[in-house]
Amino acid sequence: MVSVAGALFLGSCSSNLDATQFCSRMNDALDAYSVRCAGVAQEWVDSPARRGVRSYGCEQMEKAIAGGRAVFDSSKAQQCVDALTALSCLDDHSGATALCGQAVAGKSGAGGACYSDFDCQSGAHCSAQSGCPGTCDAEIPAGGDCTGTGSRCAAGSSCVSGRCAPDVGQGAECSSARCYAGSSLVCQAATGKCATGATSGPCQSSADCDPAYACVVGRCQARGKLGETCGETGECLVGLSCALAKCVAPKLGDQCGYIGINPVTCLEGVCKLSGAMAQGKCEPAVPVGGNCSLPEQCAYPATCDAATKKCAVVCQEP
Repeated sequence: MVSVAGALFLGSCSSNLDATQFCSRMNDALDAYSVRCAGVAQEWVDSPARRGVRSYGCEQMEKAIAGGRAVFDSSKAQQCVDALTALSCLDDHSGATALCGQAVAGKSGAGGACYSDFDCQSGAHCSAQSGCPGTCDAEIPAGGDCTGTGSRCAAGSSCVSGRCAPDVGQGAECSSARCYAGSSLVCQAATGKCATGATSGPCQSSADCDPAYACVVGRCQARGKLGETCGETGECLVGLSCALAKCVAPKLGDQCGYIGINPVTCLEGVCKLSGAMAQGKCEPAVPVGGNCSLPEQCAYPATCDAATKKCAVVCQEP
C-alpha cells in the first residue's frame, strides 16, 4: 500500500502514467508539498540522501509489480498525482492517500508474505521483524493500542498517548488527536485546537508557529534558509543544520556531528565521528557488503549486521 505520510519515501496530464513515471511524479508532488507547506528546505529535497530514499522506494514498487505481488492501475496513478499536486496546506490527505493506494494495489492480506509495503493490501504494511520474507500486518484502527514495536495506525490516524486517533482539521480539538499529518496546521497550546500556525507575534514554542517558522526569543520568525543566520538547528528550514551561526547543508568533506551544541547532519554521505558529542566529516556511505561498526555508516536502506559487521539490507526480494 502506498501512503502519503510515510512517503516522506514517494500538473495534471491528459495521458496515463506508467509505473516509473508514476513513482517519480508522485515523489515530486510530495517533495513540492513538503517545501510549500511543511518548512522543508529545497536543499534537502535535492540532496543525495533524499534521492537515495526515492530511488529505493521506486525500485521496491517496480519489483512488486514485476513480481506479480501488486497490480498497477495507470488511471488511478494519474489521479493520485493530480490529487497530491492539488493539495492545499490545510487539507486532509486521506483522499489522495486512497487514490495512491489504489494505483499500486498489493495482493497479500494480513498474515501474507511480503518484501515491502507495496506487496500488502490496503490496510496492511510489511513487517520483517521476525524474518524474511516479512509478514503483512494489519494497521491498527482508531482506538486501538499502538504502543507495540512496529505498530502502525490506519491511514488518516496517528498514535496519540498510546492509542490510534483520527487526524483532525482546522478548528477541531487536538488535545487527544493530531492535526492533519503533513499539513501546516498546528495544535495551539492556548486553545487546544488545530489552527494555522503563526508567522509573527509571541509564541511559547515552535509548535505555535507555522512549520516554516520557529519560535526565537519568544516570537515566531521565518526559519533560516541556506546561509542565513541561526542560533540553533531548529531555527533553520527542516533538513538544514546550524553550524557557526549559519544554516548549512553539509556535503562530502564538510564538518558534521556536534558543532557547539548543535547536531549537524550530512545531506550527502554519512558522518564519521570519533566519539559521542564529537565532530567529524561527511564521508561516503558504506555500500551493501562493506565493513561497518555502526548502523548509520551504511548506505540507505542497509544497516550494520551485528554478527558479520557488514552492511546488509534486513529483507529484500532475492
